[in-house]
Amino acid sequence: MTQGNSQYIGYVNGTPSVFVYDSSNGTWYNLGPIPSGNAVDIGLSVGQPTGNTLDVTVLTSTGNVYQDQCTINPAPIHACTGWVPFTPNTTSPSTPSP
Repeated sequence: MTQGNSQYIGYVNGTPSVFVYDSSNGTWYNLGPIPSGNAVDIGLSVGQPTGNTLDVTVLTSTGNVYQDQCTINPAPIHACTGWVPFTPNTTSPSTPSP
């Protein structure tokens, strides 16, 4: 994922650790362990409306979803908020209105 002149790459390897690469300084950042399970998938997006934050969302081996938000402007990655649970309610999900 690219934002401005920086490229960000997310990496998980089936452990609780979550890593994000920041090309602005060529560094891999360990965002710390997720609260439960092992990280098996990762998604990166730029927070809106300012584009000053990077949202890092992970899926765990236990089916939970967590998100951390880090400041990316000014570079490099800093001031991450910590993992917040975002696990969807799959037993009674909401249906979007037409």
